[in-house]
Amino acid sequence: MLDNATAKAASLLHILYVDDDEAVLDSYKRLLEQSGFRVSAYSDQDEAIQAILDEPESFDLIFTDYNMPGMSGLDLARIVRTIRADLPVAVTSGFIDESLLAAADAAGVQALISKPTPIAELLSAIQRLIPTRTQ
Repeated sequence: MLDNATAKAASLLHILYVDDDEAVLDSYKRLLEQSGFRVSAYSDQDEAIQAILDEPESFDLIFTDYNMPGMSGLDLARIVRTIRADLPVAVTSGFIDESLLAAADAAGVQALISKPTPIAELLSAIQRLIPTRTQ
């Protein structure tokens, strides 16, 4: 969990979380909200993209699963970059290898995170990706 000052700063942050597994999505949404973040969660990538299009400045960070039907997390990251290039994107995956690392870098992904992901690792990633807002 976050200390009081970090939790207060976190309450101002809006995270978009995308995962096609509803149980994973609900679990991380709840854990991030308990840590003080505002979370918009989507199992459908097109709905997530529409949310970003509707309010591109309202989001501070995106977490997306890599392996999803329809489009991968890297595809989503590429689309996000065309909408708002400064929006940090972190991708979660059950298998990270050199090929995925290279492809993620090319897609503009700022962090690759192994799944299953402990909440402490997500919180650490948030602090790395948007440090001035969580300290």
